[in-house]
Amino acid sequence: MSAGQQAFWLTDQSGCTDFKEAAGIGIGTPKRATLRVAADGRLHLHALTVYLTTASVSMVNGQPSANLDKQVCRGDLSFVPEAGKTYGVIHDSLLGAACELRVTDQATGAPPPTLAAEPACERP
Repeated sequence: MSAGQQAFWLTDQSGCTDFKEAAGIGIGTPKRATLRVAADGRLHLHALTVYLTTASVSMVNGQPSANLDKQVCRGDLSFVPEAGKTYGVIHDSLLGAACELRVTDQATGAPPPTLAAEPACERP
């Protein structure tokens, strides 16, 4: 058994403050967003994926009980969006493996030329 959540935040400032939730997917609470942002200013993007997996199942007072493991994957990037362009954001992560945050220009499939790694931020 596995479950989890995934969330994305944006900010137009460097650092780890003034976050605006962009999208999130969780157990029973899907949330997806198309956002318009100002062009020609650096946009900071932060992603978090949390996986809960069953480590073991045991019986407690005659009832099944699951012990869960939690794995956390973060991604932090920034780029300068261009006027009139549409970008896709994907936070790929596999259980027990590294994760990758990607931004692509939807017209070309290529990352924006201004894409840069950012220092990691704790979840807002």
